[in-house]
Amino acid sequence: MTAPPCKRSPAITNKKKRTTNIFFMEQKFLAAFQEALELEREVKMEDVFRDYAEWDSMSHLSLIAMLDSEFNIQIENLAFGKLKTVEDIFKYVSERASK
Repeated sequence: MTAPPCKRSPAITNKKKRTTNIFFMEQKFLAAFQEALELEREVKMEDVFRDYAEWDSMSHLSLIAMLDSEFNIQIENLAFGKLKTVEDIFKYVSERASK
């Protein structure tokens, strides 16, 4: 006799869905970030994006445009100036996308 299938609690199922959604959003973000800056190397969350050799005013504008078109996120210069790493930008986007 086999044991009946166990039912997962809604809290566990919802947590798993959120984790999966964050993973896919992170992957989408990293790919869009890499494309916006026309980077040939892999982008990592811990990267300090202003340290990229390719970083210039056009990269800044491309990134701002990508955030608007891909994630419908507008970011003011003051707020952007406080962001240091790729992860900082991702957190900014994900916090606003969940509202």
